[in-house]
Amino acid sequence: MAAPTALRPVRLFAALCLFLAGCGPQPEQPVTRLSDINADSVVIVGRLELQPPLRPNEQQLKMGTFDPFDAADRFRDRGFLWFGRVADTPAEKGDFVMNPRLGETYFLRVPKNTPYLLGGYIMAQYVTRMTSPRSMTVDDSRIEIPGGVRYDIRPGDRAIYVGTLVLHRDEFNEVTKAVIVDDYAPAAAAFKQRFGQGTELRKAIPRTEAPRRAAQ
Repeated sequence: MAAPTALRPVRLFAALCLFLAGCGPQPEQPVTRLSDINADSVVIVGRLELQPPLRPNEQQLKMGTFDPFDAADRFRDRGFLWFGRVADTPAEKGDFVMNPRLGETYFLRVPKNTPYLLGGYIMAQYVTRMTSPRSMTVDDSRIEIPGGVRYDIRPGDRAIYVGTLVLHRDEFNEVTKAVIVDDYAPAAAAFKQRFGQGTELRKAIPRTEAPRRAAQ
């Protein structure tokens, strides 16, 4: 677990604004219509799983009164996956971020020029505590998601299936193994139910079955 960090309330508010109010890459909203996808983007279909799953109330998310954009909801039972144009980009300096709910099939838009999964995290703890009228501490810890995977995005793709990224963790919340599982049949059925018959979901599961940890 990271050591507590002292912050002034205005700094925490500014950090939330930068992430959630448009000053940086914003988590993508689920796609509901393929007609909303232009030629420069592709729908990524997949799933993110944690093993063992999060226990009820395992995540400690206490933002206090400084949560104007409901950041806790972005963290709760969700992961952050960062994408970039260049493979060795540090994860949180990526060009694009997805915020899928754990254990659920996601349908999210990704620009075709950001094919590299750089890494990400699942927030295990984010607790703010006021230490004075003008300052606070933040206790935070993360389950780090490995990266180093390149998705096979082709110019003519509208939607691709990338598999289920399963993260196995130990009692210290360290990821001990990351594997990509082929669950294409149920994903394709969910895709057709969502977008209608006649839509094509190309299987494009990355070749690697052991994503490396992204550079931090």
